[in-house]
Amino acid sequence: MAVQRKFRSRYKCWAAILFLISTLTMARVGLAQETPEGYLAAVYSDGSFIAVGTKGRADLITLDKKRVPLQLPTQADLLDVCADGHVILICGRNGTILYSHDGNKFERCDISCRTDIFSVAASNGLYIAGSEQGLIFVSADGMHWTATRLPTENDIVSVAADNQYFMLITKETDVFVGFRGQNWKQINFNEEYAGYYKPQTFSKVLNIGSAFFVVGQPIGHTASPLIMSTELGDVWIPITLMMINGEPLDTSSKLEIRSLSHDSQDLVAVCNQGRLLKISECVTCHKLYDLSEVELTAMVYGNGHHLVVGQDFYYDVFKSETIQYRIQTAQAFQAQKNGAIVIDVRTAHERETNGYIPGSIHIPIAEVRERLPGTVPGIQSPVIFYCSRGGRAQQAAEIALELGYELVFYLHEIDHWPVALTNDDI
Repeated sequence: MAVQRKFRSRYKCWAAILFLISTLTMARVGLAQETPEGYLAAVYSDGSFIAVGTKGRADLITLDKKRVPLQLPTQADLLDVCADGHVILICGRNGTILYSHDGNKFERCDISCRTDIFSVAASNGLYIAGSEQGLIFVSADGMHWTATRLPTENDIVSVAADNQYFMLITKETDVFVGFRGQNWKQINFNEEYAGYYKPQTFSKVLNIGSAFFVVGQPIGHTASPLIMSTELGDVWIPITLMMINGEPLDTSSKLEIRSLSHDSQDLVAVCNQGRLLKISECVTCHKLYDLSEVELTAMVYGNGHHLVVGQDFYYDVFKSETIQYRIQTAQAFQAQKNGAIVIDVRTAHERETNGYIPGSIHIPIAEVRERLPGTVPGIQSPVIFYCSRGGRAQQAAEIALELGYELVFYLHEIDHWPVALTNDDI
């Protein structure tokens, strides 16, 4: 009987342990399943973009907005992508690391581990990927990886690199800095600067020039989003977002930065609710734009163009200087009611087949430069261009600006136009 009681006691103990493991596993699987379908990360390489997302999807996106599917040997959610010369690395859930030496054919790397790989970065032929509970993977060729555990129990959610150093962060504000992936220096931001800054969570680190930028969010949304720059984690310089669009930031709006990028002049961030934030050196000159009807997840800059991606595999490519001329559907609808001239720059076949905005004028994109001055004589008249995906509309807006028009806007799409499109003759 004593033996049976001892066996039952051990059985209950092991059953409890197995139940706990099962519960934690199901919680992690549930978390993975809750990831909204769509793109999650992007990179610029060799004259085009690569966007990766859920269910193993990856697409090459050209500067003129063409999308070409890439065939990958996985169906796992893909969480990050980086480029080092011609080499492309993609990481994701269930131990996924994919390697390509030319951005075309991808091979799956065997890291003998099925933990989620959240982020990957490259620097001069050295590659580091961040994973769960302080686990990182290091490679000198992109194909063969060695596991190392850093002194933290927190997930390494984002990795960035400059020419010599790597910086790794956790959501709980652990920061690791290592020269060529060695001799890691560690701080915890919340602990190090307690009393100076409100408690934060970190979400993203990236390198721009000689500085690393870390994006975070105050716990409880009691202040503006955190954006800080640092060279090696010793001195941190905050970027103030107290004034946006010329007015004090309304902290009740809960502005969240989802991804940070840059162009030749400013930092640029995609935010919740499909918004884009241009961050200026002038603390009162930050601009917030409505960019998309869907939630955006990432943004990257290359060759004078920005790629933004988001849920439902939404994407758009636009030139940096034209973003201020973009207008949302509801704004365009109201502007037309107030007298703005709406111009359809699609082909006649598209207009007849797919319908058009009632009251819009038809000028195909190839004829805009020649016909616009005669159609809209006043350069101060508000003009809104549209097409099917926004590319030709943006091009038309650029032509109008060259011709001297002062109130120029363009629509990305007309799918959400508030009233039904028509095929009736004007």
